[in-house]
Amino acid sequence: HETIKFLTLSDSAMQIIKSKGWQNCPNLLWITLDHGEALELNLRHDDALILYHDLIHKSENFKKWDLMALAHISAARCYEAIGRPSECSTHLNLSRTLIETHHLDTVLATFSYRYSSYHRIYDNKDTALKYAAQSVHLGQLYQVNRAVFDGHLLLGILSMNLDSSIFHFKKAIDIFSLNGD
Repeated sequence: HETIKFLTLSDSAMQIIKSKGWQNCPNLLWITLDHGEALELNLRHDDALILYHDLIHKSENFKKWDLMALAHISAARCYEAIGRPSECSTHLNLSRTLIETHHLDTVLATFSYRYSSYHRIYDNKDTALKYAAQSVHLGQLYQVNRAVFDGHLLLGILSMNLDSSIFHFKKAIDIFSLNGD
């Protein structure tokens, strides 16, 4: 939640891991993914995209399909934020292929809210509603709190009924608060 502090800590951790010659350490890849998200939160999308594209390549080499799918989802989020729907769609589709091929059920929860967000902005509101609801369902099933929170947030945004919208926003706030966020 403190992205500047996290960027400093993750930079230090990545430097230590690299200085020890542990470039093949799986934790380095996961730290890199989180580092990219912190860059995004500081509106450094170009820097984050460089990390994500490198991470996609490295995770393929290590056959870390879940990490690769999440890196594609993160790249899609960047492209959505900077208004490049074609690249966003490409990365979402690549992620979906990995999820289906390697049965990455827990990643599907994350994919669902990102895919919903894409459709909310660029394409089809009905599809956005469907995937937002799927995000909540899968997030609860696989205990992916972010998917539940973001799913409710999207359902609140997309709802045409005021009571439904308020219900979903309250659910999102409750989850947000429970996580100390």
